[in-house]
Amino acid sequence: MAENSAWKHTQATVTARLEQEEPLKAIFSAFVPAPAEASALMPVGLLPLSWAVSHAMWQASVRKFGRAAGVPMARRMTMAATSRRLIIWKADRRWRLREFLGELPLGRIGDIDVSGS
Repeated sequence: MAENSAWKHTQATVTARLEQEEPLKAIFSAFVPAPAEASALMPVGLLPLSWAVSHAMWQASVRKFGRAAGVPMARRMTMAATSRRLIIWKADRRWRLREFLGELPLGRIGDIDVSGS
């Protein structure tokens, strides 16, 4: 039941962002994977600290990449595709919509530089 109400909330939120005569093509989730971590031996007591530092660096790298590419971005996102744009929200661990991040015109997708430079 909770999943159904969360899905209805997502649909309602997405629909509210659509312009008149703008058909919704799809709603989908996107995830930016964490960078591969180097394996190293460390005391078990340091694992939570290591995970926290790695997690913070992952968040920062996603934000940095998004700013550099001019693309609204988060680690977990829910996107709505229309015939002219992607509408993007930050999603939580359970894929519920959180912060509205922005939109990306479909014509700009080919112009995004993913080289990291």
